Amino acid sequence: MPEGRAGRSARSSDHKLVRLFKGTEQLYDLQSDPYGTVDLLGAGGLADGDLEAYQALSDYLDQIAAKAEQ
Repeated sequence: MPEGRAGRSARSSDHKLVRLFKGTEQLYDLQSDPYGTVDLLGAGGLADGDLEAYQALSDYLDQIAAKAEQ
């Protein structure tokens, strides 16, 4: 894996959140962009459904990180 590309990801039925260890996050809407080419976080403001998905997936990744540190 290339340097700086390691991280964690989580997905729901329609969104995927990638959190790289270097601190970058990427959010994809897999319903409208099934190949994950448009990073919604880099594209500007999030629609309500995208924001809710981001918050839920981010919380989940935080829980995983907390368990990994134990």
